Amino acid sequence: MRDTAGFTSSSTLTIDITGTNDAPFINPGPDQIVFVGETATITGTFGDPDLADTPTLTFDFFSPTNVNFSNGQFSADFVFGAPGTYSVAMTVADNHFASAQALVQVQVFDFLEV
Repeated sequence: MRDTAGFTSSSTLTIDITGTNDAPFINPGPDQIVFVGETATITGTFGDPDLADTPTLTFDFFSPTNVNFSNGQFSADFVFGAPGTYSVAMTVADNHFASAQALVQVQVFDFLEV
């Protein structure tokens, strides 16, 4: 900067930007309808917008018989032994304690009900 007398001065401004943790996401796909003993396969995506975070997916209440993970996609198989409506809850959490939940309803019918 130059003043009217021709003198100059300069200064330095430092700005520190501190990011905040973004919550992970989960997209579990549609609800399922199966018969007793058949496999309900829930497929979806999950991840975290913060590239340094490692998201972890867990299933609440029911344990899948088979789970596959690949590049932010998952598939999980469930088999129910009785008719009814089951809520399969999923939670994805990152290593900074942020999380997201999702729910898929699985309707299970008995062959005799149809």
